[in-house]
Amino acid sequence: MHSEDVEIFSDMTNAAVMRHPGRKFPGILVQGDNLYAMCVRADVACEKLVAERRATRI
Repeated sequence: MHSEDVEIFSDMTNAAVMRHPGRKFPGILVQGDNLYAMCVRADVACEKLVAERRATRI
């Protein structure tokens, strides 16, 4: 592992907009617990879409 300075554009929420050295465009750094919560919500949404699609295939 190594350390590098990054350019931080915004860190007012649990996700920071930053640009890593050597990259053209900025990215978003999301905390692990927030990323997990987003993944759980996405899984639930996908399950609902699949169930809805199955229900309309009569």
